[in-house]
Amino acid sequence: MERFLFTILGLMLVVESLALLFGVVLSESGVGEGDAAQVGVAWSSPRNILFLGLDALTGFLLLLFVLGLGPRMSPLVVVGMLGVALITHSVREVEFWVGTAGAFCYNRPLEVLNFLKLALISLVLFLGDGE
Repeated sequence: MERFLFTILGLMLVVESLALLFGVVLSESGVGEGDAAQVGVAWSSPRNILFLGLDALTGFLLLLFVLGLGPRMSPLVVVGMLGVALITHSVREVEFWVGTAGAFCYNRPLEVLNFLKLALISLVLFLGDGE
């Protein structure tokens, strides 16, 4: 069960970060019109891009860990990666509910997905020891 949860979490992190990065590239290149393009440009702050990079890196490393393709990682490294993901996803939730300008979760669908990832990260940390 733990391997399954790690795989789902890794895939969610990688796929969402790539999809959002693709959206940022399109909005900055002038594709799209109106509100969506404006939100994309305002959203692509260095902090949000950092969050995307951390998600992609964490998801990719989790997938390598589960598949056994990368170097053997200490359980502490895995827990550390999940801890960083837990903190960044918690910050995103707070930003959404406080109404911070330039928040990572600028609409309800992103907030729901962020909450699901936060719940899954918490579940993986609670159920597993990283081995």
